[in-house]
Amino acid sequence: MNWRQIPLADLPSVFFGLTAGSLVTAKDGFLFAGRLPGGGSEMYRSADGIHWRASQPSAGNMSVRALAAYDGEVVAGGKVLRDGEDSPAVIRYRGEGRWSAVQYLPGGKPSDVVLAAARGPRGSVVVGHDGGPFEPDTERKRGRSLRVWVSTGTDPFGAPHEVTCPQWPDQEPEVGALADEHGFTVWARCADPWGTSKSLVIDSSDGADWHTAVGPRTSLPLNAAVSGPSGSVVLTGPLTSAAATAKSPEAWSRKASADGSGWRRTGSLGGTEGERRLIGDVVAVPGGYVAAGSAETTAGVTGAVWSSADGRHWNRQTGGEDGFRQSVRVDAVAEYKGTFLAFGTDPATDGHPPSNTRVWLGTSPGHTPKPLPTKGTGLRAVAGDWGWAQGSLKISEQGEFAYRFRIFRDCATDGPPCDDVDTSTWGGVVTGTVTEGSGGGFQGRVISSNAPDRPYKPGTAVAVTREPYSAVGLTIGKSVVGVFCAPGAFDERCLDVQG
Repeated sequence: MNWRQIPLADLPSVFFGLTAGSLVTAKDGFLFAGRLPGGGSEMYRSADGIHWRASQPSAGNMSVRALAAYDGEVVAGGKVLRDGEDSPAVIRYRGEGRWSAVQYLPGGKPSDVVLAAARGPRGSVVVGHDGGPFEPDTERKRGRSLRVWVSTGTDPFGAPHEVTCPQWPDQEPEVGALADEHGFTVWARCADPWGTSKSLVIDSSDGADWHTAVGPRTSLPLNAAVSGPSGSVVLTGPLTSAAATAKSPEAWSRKASADGSGWRRTGSLGGTEGERRLIGDVVAVPGGYVAAGSAETTAGVTGAVWSSADGRHWNRQTGGEDGFRQSVRVDAVAEYKGTFLAFGTDPATDGHPPSNTRVWLGTSPGHTPKPLPTKGTGLRAVAGDWGWAQGSLKISEQGEFAYRFRIFRDCATDGPPCDDVDTSTWGGVVTGTVTEGSGGGFQGRVISSNAPDRPYKPGTAVAVTREPYSAVGLTIGKSVVGVFCAPGAFDERCLDVQG
């Protein structure tokens, strides 16, 4: 398979600051849920993996935690603010950016957190964790149970099935869910202050009667599961303990046929000696399965993607010269009409949020690769109108620029240059030219400035750089002026902090 990374500077600005969450295939393309740094989520849709549009659920204050899809039908699980409290809820995708009315999960509590969801031929399952009750004499929450909701077919979700699973305060249990031809399966591993408190596998053919099941080794985290035409695959992960001996995710599978309900350990995901491999997602695709995650060594963490024709034998893939080998965790993967998408997250360079979201395009054999999005090369790559909280930047394809900014002097009381507080006029104006430098940036000089009290005198050096997510940076002299974003981009660097 041919994988190519979309350059950060050519990604939509809406991806800035997001951590890759869930990615699924709907009937009309891809649906992506990204997590915001301060909590909550943002939803986007795309028919080609290149052009993206906002697709916020009809309950505008819904924070989506998990997406699940089967045969193009998608259900989203998360929480909705209702009457001043968060309530666990689900919503179904209707296509073309439209969502159904929200359904509050029966018996849900404000402390419930949706952790996993799955959809299959018999319906959907959503798994939550009851973060309460409160500990005596403290406000810290301590989870006591898992709550499992099921919808058969397109029916509403029924009352939850509760399973005791004590969990360490303010942490979430490890949970996985699968919906396939056999029904519904849920795995969990909970931990309290003394270690693992409970490991379980339960299943149900109809979502009503649940039984303890014999499944994959529950001593290992169950990271990802999927149902495909030839059967179901579950990928476990190594223990998080530094002393753990398991280095590779284990693959388990069971056949789709009625007589193939038993789980079998079928192998492990390969890699180099000394790697500790982690799985973030696995999906069924035409011709097999694709899994995404990361590989950890003493030198650091790199992204990783594997493929398998049968769910048993897995091959490691690469993403080209600037591919999965960098410091990145691949969190989600999906396929639509021969085009693959892989979403990853790498840490910000200074170690603080926001992190960088990265996107790779993959192409199935026999399909024509889509051209990578690009604004072009040279000055064409930075030409256009850019904006930020209190300024604007216009660059021509010949390198002429005009930087306009507010100087906060009232034209009714102060002489020019000044701002007219009743209009959108910018008081300060700096003009100049830039040319492409040998290092890929753009350098030039100030030609004129109407604000003599600013260090923007004619002849002052100017630098323009391409920034990630459809943005450009401007430096005049030794002063970093700011980051300017594409018009209409939701980017916290370009929000009007002055109100």
